[in-house]
Amino acid sequence: MTDEVHHVGAEQDPHDRTGGLRSPHPVQEPGTASLATVIGAGMWDALLADADIVHVSAGEPIYAAGQAPPVVAILSGRARVYIVAADGQQFTFRYAGGGEVIGLGPRLGGLTNSSAEALTDTTAATISLDRVRRLGFEQPALSWAIAEEMARWASNVVRTVAEAAHLPMTARVARHLLEISAPTPRGTGAGVTHQRLADAVGSAREVVTRTLGALRRARVVETSPGWVLITDERRLELIAHGDEALEGQS
Repeated sequence: MTDEVHHVGAEQDPHDRTGGLRSPHPVQEPGTASLATVIGAGMWDALLADADIVHVSAGEPIYAAGQAPPVVAILSGRARVYIVAADGQQFTFRYAGGGEVIGLGPRLGGLTNSSAEALTDTTAATISLDRVRRLGFEQPALSWAIAEEMARWASNVVRTVAEAAHLPMTARVARHLLEISAPTPRGTGAGVTHQRLADAVGSAREVVTRTLGALRRARVVETSPGWVLITDERRLELIAHGDEALEGQS
């Protein structure tokens, strides 16, 4: 699960795996408007004061269903947040990267079947809910930023439900691939198995395998065990938004 835990005090930065000092400031993805960006470095530092820093390996849980979720700031890496239904099916409602906070919406809403996993090696900070409340009272700008964060969280849930109701499977798979992919020396792609992609989409592995086959035949992606390479990102974006249909898509 987590490799190591560090406590961030007022005068101490967490150490990374190499033993060097690591700043608690987030590694933000280009083009994203994260909570850290909105509130600024000073307020972000105040949120992270006395936080526990954890390193979570790709594929491992950041927090699991069955308990009140913690409030977690993602410092680097990428996470998937999802709900587990009674039948075990997963419902992904959010992806988060550096500078974003997860767990706050489910925590405030009393949602105990929410889980989060690391899609890549991830560094995160567990923040005290009492600290969030206190700073929110002291800093109205933080309260407003958190309100906007909760609005985005709720909007993501509504959008995901709507997509599941009307978008074809190819579009849903395409959207998730775009969310989890990143530039690598092998090209833009994602290290993901068919089963893990099926979990993210909320479908069966066989359905996702057929869908990836259709995308591969359309020369939009290439696949190998545990890896999906995006070869035509523009077309994949069109498919994800329902603007291009593949022959025989479901």
